Amino acid sequence: MAIMYGCPNSDQVFDICVIGSGPAGLAVALTCGRRGHSVIVLEAGDQKKASLALDSADVLDSTTHAPLHVSTRVGFGGTSSAWGGLCVPYDPIDFSRRSWISAPEWPISHDEFTRWRVEAARFLGCGETFDDTGSIAIRNEDLDSGQFGRLARRNALGKVYYTAVATSRSVTVCMGVRALNIICDSTGSQVVGVDTSAGSVSKRVLARRIVVAAGGLRTTQLLLALAQAWPRHFQSNTAPLGKYYMGHLTGEIAALVLDNPRDAAAYLYNRDPDGHWFQRRLKLPPSLQEMERVMNTAFTLRAPMLNDPRHRDGALSALALLAPALHKVSLAKSERLRAAAVGQRSSDRLLHLRNIIAQAFTTMRNLSAAAVRRRIGHLPFMTLNSAGRYALRYHAEQAPNQYSKVSLGSKNASRLTIDFQYTHVDVDSVVRSHESLDKSLRKLGIGRLEYIVPRDQCHDAVSNQARDGYHQIGTTRMSDNPLEGVVDRNCRVHGFANLYVASASALPTSGSANPTLPVVMMALRLADHLQNTIAR
Repeated sequence: MAIMYGCPNSDQVFDICVIGSGPAGLAVALTCGRRGHSVIVLEAGDQKKASLALDSADVLDSTTHAPLHVSTRVGFGGTSSAWGGLCVPYDPIDFSRRSWISAPEWPISHDEFTRWRVEAARFLGCGETFDDTGSIAIRNEDLDSGQFGRLARRNALGKVYYTAVATSRSVTVCMGVRALNIICDSTGSQVVGVDTSAGSVSKRVLARRIVVAAGGLRTTQLLLALAQAWPRHFQSNTAPLGKYYMGHLTGEIAALVLDNPRDAAAYLYNRDPDGHWFQRRLKLPPSLQEMERVMNTAFTLRAPMLNDPRHRDGALSALALLAPALHKVSLAKSERLRAAAVGQRSSDRLLHLRNIIAQAFTTMRNLSAAAVRRRIGHLPFMTLNSAGRYALRYHAEQAPNQYSKVSLGSKNASRLTIDFQYTHVDVDSVVRSHESLDKSLRKLGIGRLEYIVPRDQCHDAVSNQARDGYHQIGTTRMSDNPLEGVVDRNCRVHGFANLYVASASALPTSGSANPTLPVVMMALRLADHLQNTIAR
């Protein structure tokens, strides 16, 4: 088979048609292709250059949703071309029904899902160990520091798997082919193909099974169009299709000050024996989440604010003094440099100079080491500092909300309307999680939080930083009950015998994890299910 532009001229009926060549689509296609099943992948974009995936959508609130040209991509490899590479698994609590929020229970267990974690980690090239069982990890009723977030060695999966796809005897990737509509048979009980366009050429691609893996928003758009043609499968206006649109809340409202500055070494980026980078995550254990009635939130260390010389880090002080010049060059696209480039006080400059002079050798060593780590690992600029002071980055779960949704335009059904919303529940959970973490750190003698905004302004600060649109979770969520979800436990769309979804949109909860690793786990599980159905 081959990677080609446009669809093949034959009228072959493929075993599987995959819409989209992102991480999920490639995982399904390659896994099924290795078993000898004929697979055709429809990719709307170009082989070499990533471009906008959604050119027909309207975002109602641009303050909460990232621009589509930033958050969506087409092209071989999909959104992995813009992916930061972070791989984190979901936690057991993410799968459970929690009485204090509206999160549904997954129809599959955490253990069943985790079965695919090692294979997904190998597919993404991030290293396989996510749980620390060593003496450094803290796992008690106050704190959980035993989970790693790992970075994939190579982010653009189109480049990683180009040769595997190009040499496959079973997989055909069709570039520049846009899926227009999913086509059913006369009964509406199963799908038979996909109507496509490639430039001025239209063609119907036929397949026995169709997997929609076009990213959360585009996947939902295709199913919404199908629902217009076959509304009885989607429970009309009560359907969850397009609703419960989730992402995460991220930002910084506090600094972590460690009682023992040397302890920070365990919480910065480190490298395992196989050369994979990882970072330890701080979280509240499930029992404390339930007690405090908060959602799942992960905290990681980042470099402190450069303008604040209290970090006593000569390397950071050097960057602060150079910020007015560095932030203008493309080499240093950093929010911290931009912030440090303005508002510096003369008194702070003297303190920065003192930091540099007091540890001149360490300053040069840390600058050199951080530059190397940035170049080879694409890591944030971070070094150990003698004050034990670091910015605390939060990555927080968002609660399902039926009013956060996407829908087809009322005037133009070919356009998608995106109404992405955060609520006070989301924001309040972040603030109270910080308060609980502070209590736990003090109780365990590890350190304390110092807020970088006035305490009475924390909710506003979290709201102002709340923005997503990258993770696109929940709009085709999984449930055994068609009234509560769009796909079943095997990612099959309710009401159709052979239509499936492989996308973050099928995840019922957002958790504290970036969704790439869980989505590939889901895709590999789906591929295994497809192989079993074909075998029968």
